[in-house]
Amino acid sequence: MIYQNYEYPSMQIMTAKTDKFKNVYIEVNFREDIRKMNPASRVFLSSLLTYNSNIYKTRRELKIKQEELYNIEFGSTCERNGYNVITSFQIDLIDPKFIKDTHYLDNCLDFLFTNISNPSIDGSSWEIGSYEVIKERLHVAVDNYKENPSSYAKVEFSKELFHGGVASDRLLNSHEQINEVTRESLVKSYYEMLENSYCDVSIVGNLDMDKIVKKITTCFIRPKVVTKKIPNCIKSELEKYYEIQRYGKYKQTQVFMGYLLDEFTYKERFYIVPIFNRIFGASGLSDKLGKYLRMDNSLCYTYYSEFSVSNSAFYIYTGIKKENIDVAVACIKKAFKEMQRAYFTESELLIKKKQFLSELDLEQDSIYGIANHMYFHYVFGTPTYEELRKNVMAITKKDISSLTKKMHLTLLYVLKEDADARN
Repeated sequence: MIYQNYEYPSMQIMTAKTDKFKNVYIEVNFREDIRKMNPASRVFLSSLLTYNSNIYKTRRELKIKQEELYNIEFGSTCERNGYNVITSFQIDLIDPKFIKDTHYLDNCLDFLFTNISNPSIDGSSWEIGSYEVIKERLHVAVDNYKENPSSYAKVEFSKELFHGGVASDRLLNSHEQINEVTRESLVKSYYEMLENSYCDVSIVGNLDMDKIVKKITTCFIRPKVVTKKIPNCIKSELEKYYEIQRYGKYKQTQVFMGYLLDEFTYKERFYIVPIFNRIFGASGLSDKLGKYLRMDNSLCYTYYSEFSVSNSAFYIYTGIKKENIDVAVACIKKAFKEMQRAYFTESELLIKKKQFLSELDLEQDSIYGIANHMYFHYVFGTPTYEELRKNVMAITKKDISSLTKKMHLTLLYVLKEDADARN
């Protein structure tokens, strides 16, 4: 696999040339500082720009064009990484060498950038039909997320841990956020994205990369953007331990525990954390949480732990009966204390290292995994596959123990089941 990075005043184009796949994946990412924009509008835009355009006036016309391009897949996402809001547009197409049409690749690129650059704006506002459809879908998505107790509790937990919810993985959490976005404000947000956001393009496939890069820089002309590093790590301002209890119309109590780090080194973020978490709570019944929460005490079916690298925070979640809160918290603290004392074997450590490396291999068997890995490497400075393999294998029990000793329990958030609230 050959990686290459092309830097221009208006965009950065990253390529991975490989013959492993029979398809080609292209992703256009716009990055903006969440503190300088309305994230709800970007969620709106990510859906609107894949719904129709001034060229493909209806959803049906758009789908017909996709079929003409041998069922090219066209989608979008809007996510957060630290203070970065990343609005992405993707196409997944057949490798052009399998298509007799010599203009196939050019037509696919034209399709992608036409939808990004020529939206269905009616005068100074968004075309009403598509706007209303997407608005209703977003309202439904908010309802669905609030009906999911663990998803809802996680967002509320993040709000408490980070004073306001900027660190929440969900950019759209309320109906109020949706209603604040008007057709007119969306037009303004669209041009801000197109003209002011940092643009990063990822390409994976067996192509003449110099040729496709030239094509993109020709068909997608945008102004020069002075690249400024947007922090991808958010820190909590909480300095002492808090316990918060809330009540909801759910049949199960949701428990989140948050551990914070004052300092977070590169080695800890990318090499120690993945192994620590697999030993602690990210490997099913073979981890410490599985032993204490499920096997020994039968407290729950669902639990997990995750390290939010972009938030410098470690989350632990479980769904339990409300009478088992104290026991569950004690089990989690016990498991964490064992990590601090390095109460795990060298054999366990080696198994989790090999597990991590196997997951890396699987990621490299995915065209989307390669694109994602490449993007985060060039944009956010994450390690290469080779660096990960080399440095993860060097991690010791002492490294993991030292990391956990730097972490302090900051927040216990409990969303209690409430029979009265359900009535």
